[in-house]
Amino acid sequence: MQQERTITTLRQPWEDRKLEARAMEEAAEVSGAERRSILPESSNTLAEAMLRYERLLIAAALTHAGGRLSKAARILGVSYQYLAYAIDHRHKELLELRSPIRRRGKRKLYGTKG
Repeated sequence: MQQERTITTLRQPWEDRKLEARAMEEAAEVSGAERRSILPESSNTLAEAMLRYERLLIAAALTHAGGRLSKAARILGVSYQYLAYAIDHRHKELLELRSPIRRRGKRKLYGTKG
């Protein structure tokens, strides 16, 4: 019985990697031109090639996560704040893939009037 638990826990990360790989493939199919231009020869600098690759990975994760930023961040292995910053500052064109931001209601403070 102990062996069954070990096998189950080892199987889960592999399944997550399969889902990540499938999301990457889906994003690559959606943007075939972007995938072809990711090669370093097509860019002037390494920084440009890295930005293109980062954009492709973020787009794939957002597509797989249905636009949910927190789930996309988990898929990529980065924090929510890092991913939000990258989209807001370096990849503004990916804002349309992101689901709308839901604001929380104002919190009512107890013991105060108004």
